[in-house]
Amino acid sequence: MNYVFINWYDEMDDRLMTALSRAEALAGQSQVVVLNYNRFFHRDLQQQQQWFSHVDQNMFDVLNQTMVKPDNPSSLADLRIMADEPTVRQDNVIYFFQNGRKLLAVTLFQNSKNDAELVDSVHYFDPFGNEISGDYYDVRGFKSMSVINGVNGGVAQEVMFDLSGHEKTIFFYQQVHDDVTNTMIQHYDEQMASFTSREQLISYFCRQYGVKEHDTVLLPKSLNFLNGSLPTANVWQWDDQALRSLARDNAVLTWNKLDQTSLSKLLK
Repeated sequence: MNYVFINWYDEMDDRLMTALSRAEALAGQSQVVVLNYNRFFHRDLQQQQQWFSHVDQNMFDVLNQTMVKPDNPSSLADLRIMADEPTVRQDNVIYFFQNGRKLLAVTLFQNSKNDAELVDSVHYFDPFGNEISGDYYDVRGFKSMSVINGVNGGVAQEVMFDLSGHEKTIFFYQQVHDDVTNTMIQHYDEQMASFTSREQLISYFCRQYGVKEHDTVLLPKSLNFLNGSLPTANVWQWDDQALRSLARDNAVLTWNKLDQTSLSKLLK
């Protein structure tokens, strides 16, 4: 099996996916995995039907166990907000107040119907009007992530959830002088593993996903992998711009013959 990892599927143009589709081994033997989380991922896939068969899944859908669609998408009524009346509504944003101060703001998806106003995000404010946290909903209708803001450069975090609302993935960010460091903690099957880099998290995903020693993995050059950090011995790192250039040249990509010669244009 060949695994092609890309950072953002929507950055890859039509010609790249056309080139991938020409690959002799793509059908049933190659899979494309998107590394970065995007809560509109499934909607975007449906809107770009020519890519749908090529993109296997998003990495965080696997890690957070959110591979399916919930039976009942979250609507405004499901939030059970305890606030004073009246509310203030501006387009698809509804503001709620408590004791005269702004308590929270709910953003609805633009295509929500009046009888089923589906939640896009919820933003919470402190007594001074500063946003302290936000809940973000996947386009499929469940709360997928909460962002908790740090104070004066303090620790901030992003928490991702499964379909039952349990914490699955946590990213911690700490402002240190002018640099931002991060520690990633992954909750999986009621176990907790701690990662200090994105590369470690991807290595963990490959093992959970079932990548074998004889499989081939193509990764963006921007990732810094050490020898032996992945479960496969066949690791290639490609340059995104070179890959897109190759696609624009209408080259035929034969992933089943991954060797130094066939990848020379990608590995420049």
